Amino acid sequence: MANTSQSKRRIIAAFGLVISVLIFGVLVNIYTLSNVARHLGRVVDTHNVQIRIMHQILDLARQRSLALQHMLVAEDPFMVDDQIIKMSDIALNYLQLRQQMIELPMTDAERKLLETQYAQTAVTGRVQSQVIGLLSDGNYKEAKILFYAEAIPSQDKAMRLMHKYVALQDNQNRKELEQTKGKIEIQRNRMLLLLAFGLVLSLFIAYWVTQRIQHEIDRRNRIEEDLETRVEERTQQLEQLSKEDSVTKLPNRAAFNQELSMALQLALDTGGQTGLFFMDLDGFKLINDTHGHCYGDKALVEIARRLNKATEGWGLLSRVGGDEFTLVIRDVMDNSKVEGVAEKIIRTINEPLLIDGEDCYVGISIGCVITNGQDISADELITQADHAMYAAKRAGKNRLVLA
Repeated sequence: MANTSQSKRRIIAAFGLVISVLIFGVLVNIYTLSNVARHLGRVVDTHNVQIRIMHQILDLARQRSLALQHMLVAEDPFMVDDQIIKMSDIALNYLQLRQQMIELPMTDAERKLLETQYAQTAVTGRVQSQVIGLLSDGNYKEAKILFYAEAIPSQDKAMRLMHKYVALQDNQNRKELEQTKGKIEIQRNRMLLLLAFGLVLSLFIAYWVTQRIQHEIDRRNRIEEDLETRVEERTQQLEQLSKEDSVTKLPNRAAFNQELSMALQLALDTGGQTGLFFMDLDGFKLINDTHGHCYGDKALVEIARRLNKATEGWGLLSRVGGDEFTLVIRDVMDNSKVEGVAEKIIRTINEPLLIDGEDCYVGISIGCVITNGQDISADELITQADHAMYAAKRAGKNRLVLA
């Protein structure tokens, strides 16, 4: 559960990081684009205002030049006075427009060009004033000569500077547009890079999440497999323990009962014979009472080893009680061989037992029953063998009695 919760927190944190990065990147780009747009608007508006004012100044220059031409053509003193008043109004408007232009923000190049244009306009104004003075005095011929020789060229030069200023503003607008386009392209590339980063990071997180999930599945599968293995091993251990004597490690009563039932059923099916030894140690109680149960258990282990060796290949040897043992023999063919096995058992048990450096002696009384093909239950067979074993004890112990 702890690993699962930790994985969930990591996944949420990873996706939160991706979302935060994307949101932050988008907000930064939006803010930058807004600033670029505002800056472009301010610059373009300023340039457009400068262009508009310069066009108005150009128009005033044309009006002033036309007024002079009318005065020269008419050669009428009254018209000269009217045109002088009109030219004064034009001059006043020019000064107002000039002041508006000066108050606008502009670059050093723009300001230098504007000062040059103003200087040239001032020169043109002085020449035009001289022409007006000649006209006022009635010197029309000299006025015409001065107008065409100096006023017109000076006016053309001033107007060229005005057009140059307008062209400069147009060029500034184009540059600003190009720069803005470049900035927008940079922001577009940043957005694409951010999108790619988010995509790559999302794919990485998705891969990482998949790996974590697979790792968790594999871990749980390993745990389940390990648990199943342990359960199976434990089941086998319990099954083995349920059929194994804890002291001698021989099959216990449960295993004996199962084997006897199977042997009797086989004998019934095949018409064969089943033999059963019921064995009880003689003098074992004295060993326990004298030396204690720990010593007695060691003696039982050694006795079990000897019995196992003496009965090897004959059938299932079991310990069914404190000092009681059984031997189930399937398919008994010759009673004399059964008696030979019993003699071998008695002989090997009668040999001294060396336990903790001390010799001790036990005997063994054996009761044997052979089914002889009759239909008999396991309990009946055990009872008969048990009676035969007690008959052996009554007959002097340490011997075989066939029921």
